[in-house]
Amino acid sequence: MPRRPPEPFVYYLDANLDGPDLVARLRGGGMRCEAHRDHFAPDAEDEKWIPPIASHNWVIVTRDFAIRRRPTERTAWTVTKATVVMLRGEKLSATCRVRY
Repeated sequence: MPRRPPEPFVYYLDANLDGPDLVARLRGGGMRCEAHRDHFAPDAEDEKWIPPIASHNWVIVTRDFAIRRRPTERTAWTVTKATVVMLRGEKLSATCRVRY
């Protein structure tokens, strides 16, 4: 029996990355992404939104490197086995080019 290809990743952009221009560019480029503002209040506590997002198996993309040092947030993403990608850079925007 042939294997089914894996489902494409869905990227969940944390509140620090979910600007409408970036979301539109990513979606326009064929990436499946969800914006934090479409699911939670901008000031929602990380430990509240991480578990439901992890339950969808969405990849969490954030610029918040401190999340790994705050005990309740770190517990939320380790217990739920969330996939978290942390981006570093001062000039991240919808106009950034991705190079492979």
